[in-house]
Amino acid sequence: MKTELTARLQGLFDGEGSAELVRQLEVLTLAEPQRSAINLELLFEVWPQEELLCLIVTDALKAADPDLALNYLERLLTVV
Repeated sequence: MKTELTARLQGLFDGEGSAELVRQLEVLTLAEPQRSAINLELLFEVWPQEELLCLIVTDALKAADPDLALNYLERLLTVV
């Protein structure tokens, strides 16, 4: 079953919806929505599964610093 967050974010990771992705991340109150959008787009290149990326965003929002969590995950996956 899709969550509301998944429904809002799907289709936005392909680079063409980046402005809308930034807007959706702003709604989620990320401190650096532009950087987080870039991280998600880079993650999508490595791991092109939207459903999984939506779950990652959901989990990142539970972290003390969601922006940093996404940044570190992107760094880890692009190096490995």
